[in-house]
Amino acid sequence: MKKYNWIIYFFILLPSCIGIKNQNSVEIDLSKTVPSIKYSTFVKNIEYVDLHLNDSLPIYGVENLYLDENKIFIKDRKSEGILIFDAITGKLLKRINQYKEGPEEIKIIGAFCLDTYNKQLCIFDKGDMKIKLYDYSGDYISSYVVSDFFIDMAKLDKNKSYYFYPIYTDNEQKEGIWTLNSLDKTVIHLDSSITENCRLHYFPMLYNNNGSMVYYYDRNRDKLSLVTFDKMENMYSFDIRQRIPIEKMGLKDITPQILDGYSILHNFACSENYLLLSFQTFDKQNIAKKNIKWVLLDRKTEEIIISEHLDNDMAQEVIDNHLLFYLDDHTWIKVDDMTNDYLIRLQLLHLK
Repeated sequence: MKKYNWIIYFFILLPSCIGIKNQNSVEIDLSKTVPSIKYSTFVKNIEYVDLHLNDSLPIYGVENLYLDENKIFIKDRKSEGILIFDAITGKLLKRINQYKEGPEEIKIIGAFCLDTYNKQLCIFDKGDMKIKLYDYSGDYISSYVVSDFFIDMAKLDKNKSYYFYPIYTDNEQKEGIWTLNSLDKTVIHLDSSITENCRLHYFPMLYNNNGSMVYYYDRNRDKLSLVTFDKMENMYSFDIRQRIPIEKMGLKDITPQILDGYSILHNFACSENYLLLSFQTFDKQNIAKKNIKWVLLDRKTEEIIISEHLDNDMAQEVIDNHLLFYLDDHTWIKVDDMTNDYLIRLQLLHLK
């Protein structure tokens, strides 16, 4: 009986295992799904961390999350700024507010990242076009003016900052990915091949940063690249059958009707052995609706599984949302931030 069950399972799984055409090209048809992707397929064990908020501080959702020096740094999705927690106790240590007018305050947080070399928070205040530096305790250090707008940034070197702006701007400013050396002000373009067809941008920015390298997903081209040591190397090119046509990406005024039925990468996390991606399909009736499908790529066997559901078959607790964060090549984080008891629960997935 077990033999026949295995055969039935094989034929259920087979349609969703789309092949890799060559070493770096992957075909994905999001219509070919299985009932679920089980945690036990790629997770070794699970750990939980609870972060405690106070009664007067609501949170609208976790947009970014970093961990270093036993502190967890979270950017709220809306207006509550950046929250600093003790990673051991879960206690809220400091909140860096926005919508303040003082020279040491933040007007509008455009992006933030950790500088693990200098142990600082780098915050892009797009309200006055400055990068403002804070220590890990949340105390202000200094600021400096930036000349070009960007969507996100990373710090992979003590003296170099990496900036991301993958949108065509009619040559009004820098595009693609570039580095700026703070010592000699040298600028190096790592990816400047932005064309007029590259106008669509769907927030948030998509990269995994472990402090020494960045896995960067280009949603205009559906390519995953490794950014390190002042260069970019292609890892995978994805042929998504439901992807947005490039001629539609180039439209300046994109409507829900134009995007209806097309899919775009929502989030991803990379490791040595696996790549987990989520794709959102647009619905013209409800553009905010999260029509999410998950894609798990085994990087060694090249097997791909596609499903609408991630099944935590290793524990009773279920985190039923689509937030996925990369901590490092061995740990990913799922987040439950939709609680009413002033608690953010982190589910740390320690990978196989």
